Amino acid sequence: MNKEKIRFVILRETENGTLFKNVSGNNFNELELGFSWEEFVNQVGFLVREGYLTRPLYADNTIYYYHSTLTEKGENYLQENQWYSKAYRTAKEIKGWLSL
Repeated sequence: MNKEKIRFVILRETENGTLFKNVSGNNFNELELGFSWEEFVNQVGFLVREGYLTRPLYADNTIYYYHSTLTEKGENYLQENQWYSKAYRTAKEIKGWLSL
C-alpha cells in the first residue's frame, strides 16, 4: 500500500473529523479502506513523530481522534499535495482511490 496515500487519508480525515472518529482495531475492517489496522497505526505514529498531527488519545485498542488536530506542518502537507486532494474528492470511495 502506498504510504503517502495512507498518510494523506489520515490527515484529510483528521481535518474533517469524520471517518476515523473513535476508530479501533475491532471496527477498522468495517471501513474497507484497503489497508490494515497495523498500517494505519504505524502511519498515525509516523505523522505524530514527524509533527504533522498532534497525538490522539489511545485507549483499549482504540484511537480517539477528537483529541487530535493537524499541526501547521500537517496543514502545509495537505496544501502542498492538492493534486492528491483533487483525486481524493472525485473518488467514490477511499478504497478505490487508495488502489490507484
